[in-house]
Amino acid sequence: MHTPCILPLDPPLMPEPLDSNLSKIVLRLGGFHTEMSFLGCIGSLMATPELKVILEMIYAPNAVEHILTSKAIARAVHAHLLVDATVDTLIVSKALKVPILGLQDR
Repeated sequence: MHTPCILPLDPPLMPEPLDSNLSKIVLRLGGFHTEMSFLGCIGSLMATPELKVILEMIYAPNAVEHILTSKAIARAVHAHLLVDATVDTLIVSKALKVPILGLQDR
């Protein structure tokens, strides 16, 4: 039994399968495109008008589109971390009944 060969390639470099001899080769995305795919999935699941308004308070509207489609990786990672920290803060403050300064209780 032959062990399949695993090649990490980026999508533009992936060859078109020419014959059945290539069926033993496993192609996988490189690290950068895997991260882009992952952030794009998160962005499409979380893309709501409310989230866009919140992110537009920090980033320009055009940048928010790139963040949610994972075209701006550094901004996307930073934006997702900001949203996560904000949601965590709101959950913990509600659970522990601790008011957040400057935030009105609704």
